[in-house]
Amino acid sequence: MRWTRFRGFKRGLGALVAAAMLAGVGQAQPAAEAWPTPTASARPWSRWWWMGSAAEPQEISRLLAAYRAAGLGGLEITPIYGVRGEEARFTPYLSPEWMDLLRHTVAEAGRLGLGIDLATGTGWPFGGPDVTLDEGSRNLQFQTFDVAGGAVLDTVLRFVQEPMVRAVGRRIAVDSIRIPFRRMEGLQALALEQVRLARALPLAAVVAREA
Repeated sequence: MRWTRFRGFKRGLGALVAAAMLAGVGQAQPAAEAWPTPTASARPWSRWWWMGSAAEPQEISRLLAAYRAAGLGGLEITPIYGVRGEEARFTPYLSPEWMDLLRHTVAEAGRLGLGIDLATGTGWPFGGPDVTLDEGSRNLQFQTFDVAGGAVLDTVLRFVQEPMVRAVGRRIAVDSIRIPFRRMEGLQALALEQVRLARALPLAAVVAREA
């Protein structure tokens, strides 16, 4: 008896589904919404390495057209060290010739509907003396003093951070760094990653605790 009821339920369900399908045949289907045309901000972007900035206007125009045809929405230019042996083709970073290349790139990209972004320097030097304390990245440095009970700390609270420089693929002496960075020769080839100068840090707090 139980099996008969279950089988009858299956048959009834099949008839119900078939009836629903037949009922839907004659109904008008809603028009499918057209897929929106992607804008430059919706299409994928790519980083564009300028190796030694060894570029020519005609080649830049050709590449931009190829990137647009491939479906890119824009490019982020990152000037960096070039290929060894091709130094004669390099364009010095931020030189008048380099700025002309950048202007040409921006104009051509605008014509093609591409966006152009630019890294804040050659390599990754996201800093410098022009960056204020409110805008720059920070780290915490501290000193510890042992003072006997009832004694007075007779020391000027001054902390000078240890200088360091780190670059991609090479070691650079700290004393070779010039401020501002744009005055350094061969800046593009350095690919600076991080620089800390030997400067006194502002005092943030003084905390006393019992040992």
